[in-house]
Amino acid sequence: MLGDLADVYRDAVTSTHRENATRHRATALVSARPVPAAVAMTRALDVFGAPDAEVAVRVPVSLHTPGAAAQGLVAGFYSRRATPITSTLERVLSQARRELFPRLLPSQAPTARPFTPDGARRDLLGAEQTRPRHDRGAAIPTVFWPWWTLCVATHWCRHRLTRTAFACLTPASGTALSIPRALDRLQPEASCGHVSWVLRHLLEEPAWNGLCTALTRLAAHLDEHGSPIDYDRRRALDYTGLLHEQRWSLLLDRTELRHTPALLRVVRGVLFETLSGQPASHAPAHFAPATTEQRDAISDFPAVLTTRLTGELRAVAAEFLAAQGIDEPVTWQPPTELADGLDLPGPSPDALAAGPLHELLAARLPLQRAATHAGLPLDAARFLLAHQPPEITGGPHPEPDLAAQLPAELLRDLYVHRGLSISELAARYQVNRRRIRTLAAELNVQSVTILRWCPKYDLPVRAVGGNGHRSALYDTNQAPPGLRPR
Repeated sequence: MLGDLADVYRDAVTSTHRENATRHRATALVSARPVPAAVAMTRALDVFGAPDAEVAVRVPVSLHTPGAAAQGLVAGFYSRRATPITSTLERVLSQARRELFPRLLPSQAPTARPFTPDGARRDLLGAEQTRPRHDRGAAIPTVFWPWWTLCVATHWCRHRLTRTAFACLTPASGTALSIPRALDRLQPEASCGHVSWVLRHLLEEPAWNGLCTALTRLAAHLDEHGSPIDYDRRRALDYTGLLHEQRWSLLLDRTELRHTPALLRVVRGVLFETLSGQPASHAPAHFAPATTEQRDAISDFPAVLTTRLTGELRAVAAEFLAAQGIDEPVTWQPPTELADGLDLPGPSPDALAAGPLHELLAARLPLQRAATHAGLPLDAARFLLAHQPPEITGGPHPEPDLAAQLPAELLRDLYVHRGLSISELAARYQVNRRRIRTLAAELNVQSVTILRWCPKYDLPVRAVGGNGHRSALYDTNQAPPGLRPR
């Protein structure tokens, strides 16, 4: 009878294991089935009634079942409310665990690097170490290139931290670089344990050969052609003054954004990741994300991007690099042709269309819901919006158009001699008041400085305040004769 019950038990646990393959281990273990409960009680009595430890060990070993269920059979824990298990029972369970789940030798561990048949050492990806001391750290950003991340990331990956894992594995290709040394080299936010966990799970992926080939090709391309960006230098820059207030005001004037302190922090974080190749958590303290909401706001920022805003942000980034004396492109990534012919787990970014996503966002759907309705993973939606932002035809005109319509001489005549206010000028040219003020802001000086220079160069200055506007005055002939001189 016990033999038949054991067979039924194995069938029941196997089916439960399949049903819960995608659920948490603890959830999979809790299975309110009568057969497993009956077998557990029966076998527990068999263990306690065994004549010696060797016989007791054979009882749980004989019920070898897949995955977490087998581990639960011989788990070495007990309820703190009950009497602790005896040392004898603890030795029985320990021996059963060793027989059911023997430990791999160091050379057999998934992340270990055994020797090849020729006696050469292997790298983290399992290939032969051809350039043990080679360093590619300066050519690789700490957060992996977005296009490549989308291709190589699997469905179980946490996108933000997985970018760091792939960034650590690429410089290790063909080298003796270990995970801890790679982390020290790139200074990511992921831990050594997380990168090891990602690597172990990638080794179990059906697409592992394609993933390994992709990372190897990337490393070989960097060895042969290098990178136009020196990320060591980018990581060492001082980003404290990134996007100062005056430049932020100019950016607001030229785009559809509305100023909020939270938005300024997010934009600075986005620019920091773009320029430094590091996660925003490494940014200066006054705009580094300190909460989950702030990190999510940076990740979801592509939802508010437009072609005009994208161009303005690239201009800000280029200005920052120029001010640091750096002649490099703002961003760069290895050629996407390196992924041709590979079976990769992620979607092909070039095959995704952003049109439906733009329509859903235009209907005021949150990004997560818009991605779901468009049939896209959230990370794929973020990538599409960052690289294919919608074209906004309405809104304020670009700054060069306004400067052409309102040259300096005409502005002086309208504002100084004819007495038109900023509001009247804005209404005439169908722009907001800030756009008119921006024409002087490009001088990179404060308005008080301009007012101080005007008397020096005999430039006329209208009186400050509303009383200086011609619209606030009236014909003096209508005043009583005694007040006209006043």
